[in-house]
Amino acid sequence: MCNTKNVLFLTLFTLFLFGCFSKGTAKEQTIELIQTNGNCELPCFWGITPGETNWNETRVWLSELTKIYDEDSFYTYGDGGYPAYSLTFTLNDSKPYRQFTLIPTVGEEKIQRIVVLINNTYSDSDFISDYWQRYSVREFFKDVGAPDKIFINVCPKYSHSCFELLLVYEGEKTVISLLGGNLPDNKICPQIGEGGDITSISLSFANPLSSLDVLPPGWTPYTETEYWTPINDILGIDEHEFYERVISESPACFEVVSKE
Repeated sequence: MCNTKNVLFLTLFTLFLFGCFSKGTAKEQTIELIQTNGNCELPCFWGITPGETNWNETRVWLSELTKIYDEDSFYTYGDGGYPAYSLTFTLNDSKPYRQFTLIPTVGEEKIQRIVVLINNTYSDSDFISDYWQRYSVREFFKDVGAPDKIFINVCPKYSHSCFELLLVYEGEKTVISLLGGNLPDNKICPQIGEGGDITSISLSFANPLSSLDVLPPGWTPYTETEYWTPINDILGIDEHEFYERVISESPACFEVVSKE
């Protein structure tokens, strides 16, 4: 049976997008989508809900924002037996280019997973703080709630001080990964623009009813104990306390009690 609510939402969202195209450039419209997330709550991304959103319809309006070549030319890898594709968005016209990557996994005519990869560069350390506040940990928590599991990788003591944070929603098959460039005062500050130094954000939203893994191909499994450590062993708190402090404190920083 047709889900009229989903059809209505998709129709309205498509009309919204095409209505905006006449009012600004593709870059300007992309920036607006980044800053508002298309006015939908995560794990919906820009109006895309994995397992529900039709790829061909989505491809039409995405092609207004970035060049989409023949599918055979931008195929990147297989994801659970489905093809995944790589789309690059550029937000400015001169170097250093502000770019990010969108990777939809497509199967059964629907988007089954959407991956978003955002990175600062050495010549542009403000890209994330300038544009990506909507996808901070706090905003993520407001939309999705507390994660089921949190893992941390702290760089070895003899290496450049940094951390990687992995927040996992197993039921929703939703993951956010953050890379921080330093540990001020031996603390992890995972927020954007609140004393932290977030240099990379990776997001993954998969169809929770699909056979896809929680993590996309190529991501280090959180069962890899040589790489990932449960939050309690690094920060001395559990997922719920981390969630409550991120929601209520600004800045939200956490002292590292162990790097082992």
